[in-house]
Amino acid sequence: AGTYELKVDVTDNVTGKMESGMVEVVVVDEVGTTVEFGGSADRLAHVTFDSDTSDEEGNLSLTLQGGASIAGGSGQFAGAVRLDGGSEEVAIADHPDLNFGNGPWTERTISLWFSADAVSSRQMIYEEGGSTTGLNIYLVNDTLYVGGWNTGNGWSGTWRSISGVTAGTWHNV
Repeated sequence: AGTYELKVDVTDNVTGKMESGMVEVVVVDEVGTTVEFGGSADRLAHVTFDSDTSDEEGNLSLTLQGGASIAGGSGQFAGAVRLDGGSEEVAIADHPDLNFGNGPWTERTISLWFSADAVSSRQMIYEEGGSTTGLNIYLVNDTLYVGGWNTGNGWSGTWRSISGVTAGTWHNV
């Protein structure tokens, strides 16, 4: 048992760019025991956008707004949502397990794939919350930013970035 730091090296297979970072690992079980990681049973939502906005877990309701459309067959795996840079968005209806502080967890993971037609402006990829608490993922030119904040707890936020995002290439965040 104890807290350890683990150095992680990540390489983008498309651009070859490598970034390093430190991850804190907290070991809570004795050596020789198995720690179970959550599978799909612990997942709040899974949306593939193959033909519509259905959540395979049945928990969230998503709506395409502002001209956003399903682009079947054009995604990394199958479907995708086409956002043309205007007011298009995928709106996620309020759900108590999605909101900060209401879920049965203190940490969570958001994962998505994106491909930008151009990397020459600011493009919001994911955003939730408001001025007090929130998360966002966005591009500024070819740099991807991921950040979060909770000013209600005195934390003005932390953003991480990586440059070298390539137009027309699928990236996983």
